[in-house]
Amino acid sequence: MYTPKYPRADAGAMVRSDARMKFGVFYEHQLPRPWDPDAEYRLLQEALEQCALADRLGIDYVWEVEHHFLEEYSHSSAPEVFLAAVSQRTTRIRLGHGIVQTPPPFNHPARVAERVATLDLISGGRVDLGTGEASSEAELGGFRIEPAEKRAMWEEGLRVALRCLTEEPFTGHAGRYVTMPPRNVVPKPRQRPHPPVWVACSRRETIHLAAQHGIGALSFSFFDPEEARHWVDDYYATLARDGVPIGDAVNANIACVTPFMCHQDEATAMPSTNSAGPPPGTSRQRSRPPRTPTVSGPRSFSTTRAGSAARWARPPRSATTCGATRATASTR
Repeated sequence: MYTPKYPRADAGAMVRSDARMKFGVFYEHQLPRPWDPDAEYRLLQEALEQCALADRLGIDYVWEVEHHFLEEYSHSSAPEVFLAAVSQRTTRIRLGHGIVQTPPPFNHPARVAERVATLDLISGGRVDLGTGEASSEAELGGFRIEPAEKRAMWEEGLRVALRCLTEEPFTGHAGRYVTMPPRNVVPKPRQRPHPPVWVACSRRETIHLAAQHGIGALSFSFFDPEEARHWVDDYYATLARDGVPIGDAVNANIACVTPFMCHQDEATAMPSTNSAGPPPGTSRQRSRPPRTPTVSGPRSFSTTRAGSAARWARPPRSATTCGATRATASTR
């Protein structure tokens, strides 16, 4: 437990920051047409097998999205169900919501708290709570959400959900988007005060917002190393200067999603460097793997002042987050 000395930070906040880079797998459950009757069944079963393998291989995270109505792009509308199944096939891998859509028309805050706490209990305390607000008209319009209001909905929904996870009993809320009387929301999560919180950052400005709220930033690989350095530096500087935790724990980490390629034939995908040329009957063009990514993996790194991608895994020996000394090892 770390007690922040920074006057604007919550006195009970706990800093979560890891010294090493961590790796994970990221699922959207993409399913291009044509679909046969067993297509979705195979998609989910194969993903579960992959997650069990990732756990055995020492991969740190499995992240699962929440999307609605986005056929082909994402058939993952109930991530809490998928992650619960993963929890019973694994022993150590972290279970990341990447993300829960927290605007109340998508998910009532009490229901978010109930589902997250239950998953945390049955997994032995392995949940990371990624949050977001959606961006597509198909999703927002399907739930009658005005795009101009989704950010405010995200924030109010998240604040109430975190209170439901921690208050015994929850003392009630009367806001613009959520009105709820006092109730004791059960169960409570295994991780106290609550699982690490993240927000999806499809825009760089949201990385800044994540730092202001003391939560992790789930970003995408749309920047080069020099741009990344700027935004990593900005994240930790903002966290130290302006961070006011939205919950009762600070998650001082940044994750980046980047694609990688899979090929069924290792010899074809990676021809021997000792070979004078491609195998007989093939060409160099054919030796390349197909340009169809099948799995994406996020890279979590928790450092600042980085000069290159190789240095992101080496944080400074001493830094401050909301006035608290950052951890040099996992506090989870």
